[in-house]
Amino acid sequence: MSSTIKQLKSVRQSILHKEERLIFLYGDNEFLLGMATDDLQLSLSRKGISSLRQEAKSENSESFEEKFLQESLFAEEINYIFVNAEQAPKLPQLLQEVSHKKKLTNTLLIVYNKASVQNVLKTELKRLEAVEILCNSPKPFEQKDIFQFLCEKEGLNLDQKALDALGEQFGNNFTGFQNELHKLSLIKGRTSEKLSWSEIKNFVEGLREEEAFQLTSLLLEKKLPEAQARMTHLLHTGDNGLSILGIISYFCRTALYLKSEASSLKKIGSSSKLPNFLRNRYNRHMHLHSEASLREALRRCVEADLFLKSRGRSQQLIHLSQIILAL
Repeated sequence: MSSTIKQLKSVRQSILHKEERLIFLYGDNEFLLGMATDDLQLSLSRKGISSLRQEAKSENSESFEEKFLQESLFAEEINYIFVNAEQAPKLPQLLQEVSHKKKLTNTLLIVYNKASVQNVLKTELKRLEAVEILCNSPKPFEQKDIFQFLCEKEGLNLDQKALDALGEQFGNNFTGFQNELHKLSLIKGRTSEKLSWSEIKNFVEGLREEEAFQLTSLLLEKKLPEAQARMTHLLHTGDNGLSILGIISYFCRTALYLKSEASSLKKIGSSSKLPNFLRNRYNRHMHLHSEASLREALRRCVEADLFLKSRGRSQQLIHLSQIILAL
């Protein structure tokens, strides 16, 4: 098993049982650092523990003492995440104020974006018996463990052929792999049923990533004539109608998800599974779309799923155009 995944699963259990309060995530792979941090944050949120992220370099002695060394009978427990810790030269001095790890009153996750750690910081982490998660770029034989872990997070159970095909397509592009899984989970739903490559290949084959990005951008900006033109071009150049339908369906579901979060007055990002960059990209344009039009377009996507499998390109073009016009 990938060392990162193995360490992450172990730490996840220990912090849920409050056995560990000081976790140090470090390494040269930005995706794995973000994935591990998000996973621990989500695990704690399910236990009712909120998280607060901040730049490590902004912390000072007074605020550090208030957050981690002062007991309170009434204040709720908080998980603090110190990001970009490699840019915080005073962090070792702050940790020196902690006499023992059991004295920490809140959980602290330190995210350090380098594989090599300063000796003075390393000394303090060792003294406080911090739990470490190494997030270096994985070796080839570790990639499948990361792919499987991402599938579990999205509630998908892919058979080996499907995993191998996606792995071959994305390689070390874990962000692209995660986005593809998220699209599939929105189309197929979270399920324990094992999905084969034949069941998902129509949604992931044929449509190049840059083309999908361009089509989604046009839909987001509500440039519907341009979106229709792009979709027509994709069909005429040999792309699969179901792949295009998957992109439109993914757009509708994601937009509705964010609309639902906003209308329920939740702070967007506090519990959402969406990556921050994707959420921010969508939110810039959500004011252009009504919930009613998104639901109607999604309803037509569901109806078109079976229809497109048995129709030629001209009929596919008509149905996909109608879905875009519904937006």
